[in-house]
Amino acid sequence: LYFSNPAINIKKLALFLRQKISFKLGLAFVLFGILSFLNFFLIRHFKNQEKSDAQVVNVAGRQRMLSQRIALSGEMIFDSKPHAKSSLKKAILTCDQSLKSLETGGLAPGFSEPLPPASARILNTIKEVKELWLQYRGHAENLLNEPQNEISLTYLEAQSMDMLQAFDGLVKAYVSENEAKQSRLNMV
Repeated sequence: LYFSNPAINIKKLALFLRQKISFKLGLAFVLFGILSFLNFFLIRHFKNQEKSDAQVVNVAGRQRMLSQRIALSGEMIFDSKPHAKSSLKKAILTCDQSLKSLETGGLAPGFSEPLPPASARILNTIKEVKELWLQYRGHAENLLNEPQNEISLTYLEAQSMDMLQAFDGLVKAYVSENEAKQSRLNMV
C-alpha cells in the first residue's frame, strides 16, 4: 500500500488491519456456534443410545426372573394349582418374545421403545442361551399339555439354575458391551 500522503497510508493500513481482526473474530464466533451445535446433537445422540442400552439390560435381566417363574409355575401345575397354567403360558410367551427382540431388535413385551438388534458379540451369547432355552421351553410346554409329566418337571427343576446362569451371562455380556461403549465415549 503505497500512497503519496503518509497520513492516508496509516489510516488505510489501520482500516485494513481492523477488517482482518473483525473478520477473524466473526469467523471464530461462527466456528464456536457450529461446534456448540454439533456438541448438542452428539450429546443428545449418546444420551438416547444410553437409554436404549439401559432398556436392553432391563429386558435381559427380566429373562432371569422369567426362567425362575417358569420353573415355579411348572411345580404349581404339577401340584394341581389352577391359576398356574395361565402364569406359565404368559411367562413362556414373554420370555420367548423378549429373547427374539434381544436377538433381532424390536419391541419386547412390556416395553414401549424398540430394542436395537444384538451386536455380533452378543449374538454368540444369545445363540448359547437359545439352545438351552428351546429345551427348557419345550419341557415347560409339556407341563401345560400333561400336568403330571414328571420327566418335564424334573428337567425344569434340574435346569432352572443353568437357565438362570445363562440369562445372567447374557446380562453380563450386555453390561460389558455397554461399559466398552462408555469407555470409548470417555476417550472422545
